[in-house]
Amino acid sequence: MMMPPTTLSPLHSEHVYMIVDHNWQITDLSPSETRFSSTALKKATIGDSFWDTLPPAFSEQLQKKLWTVAQRKQPFHFVEKLEDEKSLLHVEMSFCINHTIILLKDKTCEIEIEEALDAHIKELTVLTETSHDLILQEKPQQLFDTLFAHLSRYLDLDVYFNYRYSESGKELHLMNYTGISADIAARLHSLQLGEAICGKVAADKQKRIAEHIITNDDPSTKLIRSLGIKAYVCHPLISNNRLLGTLSFGSKRRSTFTESELLLIDKVCRQVAAMMERLFFIIELKEKNNELVSSNELLLQAKQEAEKAHKAKTDFLSMMSHELRTPLNSILGFSQILLLDKKQELTEHQVTSLTKIVHASRHLLTLINQILELVRIEAGKPAMTLEKISAHEAVTSCIKLLAPFAESKYILIHHYATAKQVPAIKADKIRFNQVILNLLSNAIKYNYEEGQVSISYSVQSDHLTITIADTGFGLSQEDQAQMFKAFYRSPAHASHVEGSGIGLTLVQQLLTEMGGSISFQTADGIGSKFSVKIPLYRPEKE
Repeated sequence: MMMPPTTLSPLHSEHVYMIVDHNWQITDLSPSETRFSSTALKKATIGDSFWDTLPPAFSEQLQKKLWTVAQRKQPFHFVEKLEDEKSLLHVEMSFCINHTIILLKDKTCEIEIEEALDAHIKELTVLTETSHDLILQEKPQQLFDTLFAHLSRYLDLDVYFNYRYSESGKELHLMNYTGISADIAARLHSLQLGEAICGKVAADKQKRIAEHIITNDDPSTKLIRSLGIKAYVCHPLISNNRLLGTLSFGSKRRSTFTESELLLIDKVCRQVAAMMERLFFIIELKEKNNELVSSNELLLQAKQEAEKAHKAKTDFLSMMSHELRTPLNSILGFSQILLLDKKQELTEHQVTSLTKIVHASRHLLTLINQILELVRIEAGKPAMTLEKISAHEAVTSCIKLLAPFAESKYILIHHYATAKQVPAIKADKIRFNQVILNLLSNAIKYNYEEGQVSISYSVQSDHLTITIADTGFGLSQEDQAQMFKAFYRSPAHASHVEGSGIGLTLVQQLLTEMGGSISFQTADGIGSKFSVKIPLYRPEKE
């Protein structure tokens, strides 16, 4: 069944559709009468032989190439030079049952543009490579001036404007230009979105071509008309959907652009947009790097000052503790000798006074020892010996030491677990005892009379948790935030509860050094619960 010929719509004269029958006679043609201006093709009309429209030499070459293709009855695409070696014709054929559809495209103009663009891209590459030092030296102004000067000469244009878009100010700033005076450039320095041609192009993100400007009454061309520009094209510079600015070229000598010039300007602007984005990205990175360098210098300076202050504080505390401990031991020793000397009887008032001296001296000695321990830990010299110890035995020993203190406040200490129920732990014996003594002492000190303290144990996979709970005062939100800071004491209890304010700080740091941790649960007025997590002892495998 014969297929009806397709009705073809008129096309540009550089593109021609033909339908030919099996004898290669033209049965349909669009446009109806066609002749390529840039090739050696003859005038073609319906009824002519397709081969007669071609120069003899090209007709012979084409027929040889088509013979093999026609046997396969498949579409074929190729580009062939005509005999004058100046023009190029793209021939596309689709073979059907009773006819052949032929598309002819004059590629001469496109090839010329592509060749010109290839040459221009090579020039851009050279410019980019030679401008590498300029980028590193943070001189984009000089880079763009050099680049656009070359482009202007290459395109035979005498005016260009390069605006950069400010995202913060939502306006355009003139960055580079040629063909106008510095005074005019100062007046054109800033444009709002939608203002003049460049502002409209930036707002719409669409290129704009203005020709015959001198005789054009378009209000948007008023500015460039006043500069004597006759033809003008402006492109938005967009990369990755980000508006970077605009780039426009103009001529004061002619009123129009050729199609090849417009194509070249379009591709050049795309190249420039990509290069501008890379350049701005490098500049932003350098600025951020400079900010980071400045910040690091400030941080380093602050760190050095903090270390210096910390060392001064540590040295002072260590010196004062040593200087105080020597006379304090003498006071404590002589007071105890007087109390124990049966040869010299003391009055009741003297005994009471000496007892207070001994008690105060012991308290002060404990404080000094804690300060020295804290200084050693902060200096990285805890001098610990981690070994197998019985947690139950250590806790029991601490309870016995603090029993008189608990009895003085009628406080009951509940410790029901047996030694067999509590596994051994890996810790420093002296430091672990310090931890438990501090926590038990706090549970008694910050408790009501006739209150209670309970001690319980729980075992995890590799840790033992010892929980010391009391029915005491509890801690407010403010106290909870400050409780592990050295020398902090709760304002609500500092006046009537004896303490140094470094017990919990020491507990936390000692546990950290032994591979453990401390946590707590508390509420103001309902007591506190402190949980010590310490590693279990595991025999080392030989």
